[in-house]
Amino acid sequence: MKTTGLLILPAFFLFFLTTRIPAQENTWNTAAWFDTRRLVGDRYETLEPCSDAVAVVRRSGRFGIINQQGAELAPPIHSQIYRSNDEVLLVQQDGKTGAFGTHGAWIVPVDFAEVKSFPAAGGTVACRRDSLFAIFDVGGKQLTPFQFRGVKEVVPGRIIARIGNVAWGGWDGNGKPLVPERY
Repeated sequence: MKTTGLLILPAFFLFFLTTRIPAQENTWNTAAWFDTRRLVGDRYETLEPCSDAVAVVRRSGRFGIINQQGAELAPPIHSQIYRSNDEVLLVQQDGKTGAFGTHGAWIVPVDFAEVKSFPAAGGTVACRRDSLFAIFDVGGKQLTPFQFRGVKEVVPGRIIARIGNVAWGGWDGNGKPLVPERY
């Protein structure tokens, strides 16, 4: 018997592959409480729940954030919003970056050249202004001054940062030094 290598799929399966779910329909995601038809009607082109508290929306090619009652927490004026992890959304506009918590409040405003998120450190973020980073907690409190040339999370909840050209040290998610900056 000769085979052609073709896979025959039922027609209903192809329907599911090609169907785009509009904003008016419920989306299967982590926040099943969103009844998008009731909350936002036709105000947004897309709606993507990110947690039980917030969803990213798009209108006219710009992105914003709404809460579960449909109120705008960040208006749809941003060029990009993407989920960094379960606790942090990174928000970009006009070449600047900020961080919004999936709990429903700003962590840091859209005012930095770069923002890095450290999920295992409780949503801690490192923000770069000019060429130096500082560490902020999930509530937006600045934990360290702008002194680091580079930051990484190498072990969950532990951040290493470089001061100067060669010295590296270690910090926990609360900005407390664990290893002096000499390595």
